[in-house]
Amino acid sequence: MLRANATNFLVQGQQFMGRLVSQGLAASVECADHPPPVRSYTVAAISNAGHHVLKEICQP
Repeated sequence: MLRANATNFLVQGQQFMGRLVSQGLAASVECADHPPPVRSYTVAAISNAGHHVLKEICQP
């Protein structure tokens, strides 16, 4: 089960910190190190390494 806490997310080969705010493959994350500080995106998949692969890159 995915938990709401600080997690390393993998976005197109680059990791960033985000906070998971819901559960499952339709979970969203709040981007932590990209402006604006809170922005939600949908998790597209979860890799074998356990990283959450987002549909979109967090953008300013």
